[in-house]
Amino acid sequence: RILQLAVEHPDGDPHFSSGLRDLEQWLGCLRLQLTVEDVSWWPLTPCGCARNQQESLREHEAWITAWLTIWKHKKHELLALESPDQAVSQIPLMPLKMLLREMATNFVSPKVQAVGCLELAGWCGSEASRKSVGELGGIELVVGALRKHVQDSDVQQSGCRALEALARDAWNRKVISNLGGLSLVHEALRAHADVVEVQRRGCGALLRLLVDADACTLSGEFGGVEAVHAAMRDHPSDVEVQLLGCGVLGKLACNDENRDRILALDSVKLVHRAMRQHPDNLALQSWGCLMLRGVAFDGDTGHEIEQQDMCESVFERQASETELLDLDPQAISVKAESVELVLAAMRKHPAAVDIQQLGCEFFGAVAQTDAGRRSITEGGGLELIIAAAVGHEDDARLRQWVCMALGSLALDVSTRGLIGELGGLQVVQDVMEKDLADEQVQRWGCRAILNLVYDGCSCNDLGDSGCLRTLQRAMRQHAADTDVQRCCCRALRDIARNESNRRQLRLHSTVDLVLG
Repeated sequence: RILQLAVEHPDGDPHFSSGLRDLEQWLGCLRLQLTVEDVSWWPLTPCGCARNQQESLREHEAWITAWLTIWKHKKHELLALESPDQAVSQIPLMPLKMLLREMATNFVSPKVQAVGCLELAGWCGSEASRKSVGELGGIELVVGALRKHVQDSDVQQSGCRALEALARDAWNRKVISNLGGLSLVHEALRAHADVVEVQRRGCGALLRLLVDADACTLSGEFGGVEAVHAAMRDHPSDVEVQLLGCGVLGKLACNDENRDRILALDSVKLVHRAMRQHPDNLALQSWGCLMLRGVAFDGDTGHEIEQQDMCESVFERQASETELLDLDPQAISVKAESVELVLAAMRKHPAAVDIQQLGCEFFGAVAQTDAGRRSITEGGGLELIIAAAVGHEDDARLRQWVCMALGSLALDVSTRGLIGELGGLQVVQDVMEKDLADEQVQRWGCRAILNLVYDGCSCNDLGDSGCLRTLQRAMRQHAADTDVQRCCCRALRDIARNESNRRQLRLHSTVDLVLG
């Protein structure tokens, strides 16, 4: 029985103490039996004892007692090892598998879970280590700790930190989502609104988890906009909360329902405050521009820009459609402040391609209204847009949005002339020539040229500028693209109002392209 207990309850097993109690009970019964048999006229012989040999009996009992004493000492060692306080001190020294086993063993201990999650976050420095943590069940343990210890701020903070680290990889994000980790992060933000570290790590985890439209939709349903708004409102002096909050709101703003929540809460003003307070923080300015860009592309504007029939002149509809957006004075004021801050960010960080691209996207949306175009032009936005195209000529996506922004700003006659004076038409041509195979660049470039040459504006001697050649190449390269063909035909119509341009059109067989 002693050997059996030793096998069944090896070192480190949390059930050893129960086995030890079994052994103590067995020894007590044995002593009672020995006492009874000692007074019997014909005693039974215990194992290792000869009949009627009291000395051997005492030796046998002494040996069992000594063995039991050794195992009692071992019991104290095991209990000390299993003590949460002792485990907490040993966790930083544990290998990964032992760490996970310790967290599973002490699941009810918030101290062990908090330190364990924090240590797991430290293990996630490389893709291979994050994969190991996920495969060994680390994500399940972290999610379980968050769910078990909702009211413990240390567990919530370290648990969110661990999810933030693990969510760098797509597979881990999928596991976290399937286990309900996204909703637990929102719950942590709500339950510990006054704990700045929980707010930091909660927003950080959301920023990593919100990588697609489905996740953003779920976050909105879980109250993500409200939770992040509260974090930024209640912790205005914490740079990390402000930075991460701008990023989360920026991602959420790409969803129509979330955008409505952001506007209803006036979260835009919180982002304005953060960008004003931290103009030198490149990451915060970038996330802030993302959020302002997302809000600027409201449902109507986004649909208008993406679905617009390029055959129809944008000027013919601006009075009937876009002017309706200019009627709310408060909206005009907020959007004007947004323009001011985006201009400041682009001016402060000319080498940051993200800020330059988001700024051009933002201007393209805001320029759908007269008030927006005025704010951009008066603030020096035209110069910044052209400088962005010249300074980042290898970024195709940025150049696409440069064409879109210039095309939208060219809705005003006075602005069209200024764009031409600043070399904007040449910039559009250069972009189209450099990315001839890029369908989106050609679409937005053709639209920009259409707007810039509308009604004969800037049409003098375009043959020498290469504009005609650029349009012809676009038509040949994208013969099946209806938008490109219609927009080019419309631009060529306006260009042909000049006699010199008409001669160039005839020389280059442009009529054949139009007929085709």
